[in-house]
Amino acid sequence: MSERELQPPAAPAARGQNGPARTHAFTVTTLQRAGRTMFARSSVVPMIRMAGQWLESYGFTRGARVIVTAEEGKLVLTLAGAEAETLPN
Repeated sequence: MSERELQPPAAPAARGQNGPARTHAFTVTTLQRAGRTMFARSSVVPMIRMAGQWLESYGFTRGARVIVTAEEGKLVLTLAGAEAETLPN
């Protein structure tokens, strides 16, 4: 037998850990926000909704705090650590 045949098969990488980055596409839609008082006008604001088990596989679990950094044409989502307690909601 060759040396290659004697080696155990490599374990598959856990999703999101050392695996290839995955790209997901989303559509910017809108959300209508009610005014703060009965007489205030409502406003329509842009909204992006993300859902799926792939989020959890990359560490974005239920209840996790996320820091969103915005640049022109780009949003970066980063899991917050202990510093998240000092960030605004």
